[in-house]
Amino acid sequence: MTAVLVVAHQERPEAGELAASAVGWLRAAGHQGWVCPADAAALGLDDLAGPEGVDGVDLVLSLGGDGTMLRAVHLLDGAPVPLLGVNLGRLGYLTEVEAPELVTSLQRFVDGDWHDDERLMLQADLERADGGDRRTVAHALNEIVVEHLE
Repeated sequence: MTAVLVVAHQERPEAGELAASAVGWLRAAGHQGWVCPADAAALGLDDLAGPEGVDGVDLVLSLGGDGTMLRAVHLLDGAPVPLLGVNLGRLGYLTEVEAPELVTSLQRFVDGDWHDDERLMLQADLERADGGDRRTVAHALNEIVVEHLE
């Protein structure tokens, strides 16, 4: 049984429809599927909301554009879980498939008929210059921006 967490663009109704469809297909096929709680609430999919985090997840499915992919990467926080991006945006530079290919792509994943394109991740380990106890570790896919904080 495969467990899939869906991260969906919160302001695109088509992302909610696709999330419901993906979770429905997964559950009908005997797998687990749920929507990130914040996304489920924003899209009116409360009955599909799952637990917070990625513990026990075999795949994270991102439904949106590059921004949604980056949010899913942030949610993963370096966890070694595959991420499949479905493009619902305009550019889709980071996404892998288009919406009509979703079910086929999920079927291939659960069948083990897929390959992993590993991407380099960035990690920023920031400490306060004044020696204070505030420290931040951040993971990112393609860039990290550090700005002056008071």
